Amino acid sequence: RAGSIMDFMSQGRQMWTPFPTEAPYDEIVFPQDAYTKDGAPNEWSHKFYDGSDRTVESIMQSIDPNDGELKKRVKTYMDICLDIHDGFVALGISRLLPKWLQFLVKDKVDQLMKYAA
Repeated sequence: RAGSIMDFMSQGRQMWTPFPTEAPYDEIVFPQDAYTKDGAPNEWSHKFYDGSDRTVESIMQSIDPNDGELKKRVKTYMDICLDIHDGFVALGISRLLPKWLQFLVKDKVDQLMKYAA
């Protein structure tokens, strides 16, 4: 994880702020969807929490908690976000590794580049 790398690089001398587990760490805002089912919340903002399952549930609660197809799509979105996160961690590690060890992170970096293309 990125924090572990930074801890290693600072030789444990950098104090890190603990991540708040109850408060959202990010929020995205989209315009309301004109095609939402009657009675569904259809909120403008969607909160991101620590842990993908909590974030999926938060997004579902703000759009339409009963839409099973939407839940699958939100989970796919979160899986892509996690892939991108892993790719950036691998990219950072690849900058520290000698060339002969970069094969260890090559697959993750290649996947990140596919998302970027």
